Formats: sequence, structure tokens, C-alpha cells
Amino acid sequence: MESVSEDDSLTNLLTADKNHQLPPVTIDQKVTHSGSITHIDQHVEITPSKRRKSKDKNIKQDEERIVVNNDDVIKYIDKEIQNAAIPDEERNICGCSTTVLKIFIGIIIVIFISISWTCATQFGKSTYSVHFKAPYFTTWFTTCFMVAIYPIFMIPLMCKKTPWRLRTFLQESAIILGPRGLCLQSLTCFLFRVILPFCFTWLLTNYLYFRSLEKLLPGTVTAVFSSSSCFVYILSLLFLKDAFYFVRLFSVLLSIGGIVLIGYDEGFGNSNTIGIIFVVLAALGSAVYQVMFKRIIGNATGNQVAFFLTLLGIVNIVIFWPVLFILDFYNYETLDWNMLPWKFLIGTGVMGAIFNYLVNFGISITYPLFISVGVLLGVPLSSIVDAIVRNSSFDWIKIIAVAMVLFAFILMLIPNEKLNKYDHACVKKKKNGENV
Repeated sequence: MESVSEDDSLTNLLTADKNHQLPPVTIDQKVTHSGSITHIDQHVEITPSKRRKSKDKNIKQDEERIVVNNDDVIKYIDKEIQNAAIPDEERNICGCSTTVLKIFIGIIIVIFISISWTCATQFGKSTYSVHFKAPYFTTWFTTCFMVAIYPIFMIPLMCKKTPWRLRTFLQESAIILGPRGLCLQSLTCFLFRVILPFCFTWLLTNYLYFRSLEKLLPGTVTAVFSSSSCFVYILSLLFLKDAFYFVRLFSVLLSIGGIVLIGYDEGFGNSNTIGIIFVVLAALGSAVYQVMFKRIIGNATGNQVAFFLTLLGIVNIVIFWPVLFILDFYNYETLDWNMLPWKFLIGTGVMGAIFNYLVNFGISITYPLFISVGVLLGVPLSSIVDAIVRNSSFDWIKIIAVAMVLFAFILMLIPNEKLNKYDHACVKKKKNGENV
């Protein structure tokens, strides 16, 4: 095949530049043979029109291939767009609206939250014996079960056939680590700067809770521990600049009165009073933990809290295990390694993990009020179990005291919006009275 000379090529190029178009260029090719493979070594230059046609054809093929490969993604996006246009209360799942389904799931979660909290407290009480009086060992061992919360929390997500589910879930969970997300540096800093102090507060709070079970019945412990919501409000006023409401001040005073009555019924000056002090300190520790979480982490989602608790369990296993042997060596705890109450320890750990899982899972899929109601129902349920299993009885003083604490807890559940409306109505009514 004849080649084009350099002078002719230059002439054609200048001519094409004037006419604002590029000339066609010939093809030089050389055919060689190498065994059974034929090679065509060529330098090909095609016209711009052919180049554009080839490029458009390749783009079209790529688009078709992308559409085919991402057909599930497109269907999912279309479905989400359609669902977004439908109000939540009108969406149907299994023949039920979303609101009805949320209420139904919330009721089930309420039942299991109250049962799991009651069982965890009852099992914790049953661990005590002549050979085992080790509240820290119980606390450390049950906290180890927190490691499983995040993987279990992912199970419902993995059952959904949606694209990017795992990656998106992990990215959303890792937001609490900081702007860098999930990386080794941010994870290490988060573990030592945030998780470590939270883990210490967690262990101290649960230690005081299990320590009080040595002296008191589970029903009494759960009733007094419910006063933690009042401590949360007091600390929120101081550190979170929460709004002040007279209703919540009355709730705090009512809760304190109930605790004093319970202490009076148990008998001031005896060993049961020490148990009351322990559980009140545990309620205060729980309030400190919640306010710290609100101030440092903020409004976290359910999967972020589950991720946080899993990291807390890991830090507990890695860092705080030497305390077990230190307390045992100095005889601060009675611990016979050959006669450990494994049944009750495992029961306490499993029920505690289920309780924390349901709290986080429930907040993410249903109304937060249901979670509070589940905790509230754990108090009378523990008292019923005490009466059946431990042959205990409540006199009228303790019944009144528990009712005061529970009523204070209910008052704390009133949303700020309702309280603001009530305050505005009272102010408006007062102004109208003055004008008259």
C-alpha cells in the first residue's frame, strides 16, 4: 500500500485548517505471523466523523452495560422515590400501615424490654452465695456480652435485599468516630479518648447496681434505680442548659421523697441502708453516663449506639480484666473459681445484652416512648417475681414509695413541646385575667 509523503501530509493539514476540518489519513499496516497467532501491526487514523461515530457507539455500549449491571440499583431507587411520595401513615406493609406496624412492634418490644430487665436483675441477685460475692466480676463478665450487640443489630439489615446496605450502614455508624470516618487513626483516638472514660463510668455504675442486689430485693433496686431520670434532668440543667419546668422540679422532689420512704421502710442504720445508697449512686452514675453521651456524641441513631456499645465491650475485655485478679488477690471479693455460678452469670449477661439491644433497636424503628414504658413496667414485674420466687411482700409504705417514684418517672416522660404549650396557655390565661 502506498504511503503519503511528509510534504503532502503537511499541505493537506494546512488546507484542512483553513476549511476547519481534518483530512482523512491512510492506514499503514504490516502483517506478521508468530506460530498460530496472526499479528496485525498497524497505525490507524480515521476521519473525525468516523471517530465521533465510534466514540458514540462505545459510550452507548457502556451505558447499556451499566444499565444491565445496575438494574437492581435502578429498581431500588425508583421504589424509594415512589415510597417517599407516600405519607408514612398510608404506606402498607403486609396489609398494615406504617403507624400501626410501629405500634405493634413497639408493644412487643415493651414486653421484652421489661422481661429482659427483670430477668437480668433477678439473675444478678441469684449469683450471690457463700462461695460467690463478686459484683465486679459479674459486671465485667456481663459487659463482655456487649460485643455482640452491633453484629446482632446488623442481622435485620442483612435480611433486606437493598444495594449498598452493608457499606452505608458501616459509614453511618462510623460517623461518631469523627470527620475521617472509619480508619485506624480515628478508631484508636476514639477508643482512648471517648470509649475508655465511658467504659469506666459504665463499669462503676453497674458495679454499684449489682452491689446493691446483695442487700436489697430486685423489686426495690429497680424502683429506686428508676429515679435516674430525675438525676438526668438535674444534670441536663447544669451541663446541657436544658429548659426549666416546675413539673419536672416536682418530679425530682417526688422521686426523692419516694427514695426516702423506701429507705425508711428498709430501716435506717442497718445494712439495707447501704444497699439504698449503692443503688442511688448507681442511678446517679447512669444519669452521668447519659448526659456525657448526649454532650459528646449527641443525637445518635440506633446503629451508632450499638456500634458504641460494641466498642465499649471490646475495651472492657482488653483493658479492665486485670481488676478481677487485683480484687481477688486482696480479698475484696469472694470468688471461688471452681464454683462459679455460670448459669446465673450467663443469664445475666444474655438478658443484659438483649435489654440493651432492644433499647437501641426499638429507638431506631418505633417510638421512644415505648422504650420508657418498657423500663417502667420492669419495676412491678420485678416485684411480682420477688413475691413468687423469693416469698417477699410489700407493705403499704413501700407501695406508696414505689408509686411515688414511678409517678415521678411518668412526669419525666412528658415532652418539652407539651410543657411549652402548657406554659404558654397559663401565661395567656393570666394576661387575659389581668386585662379583665
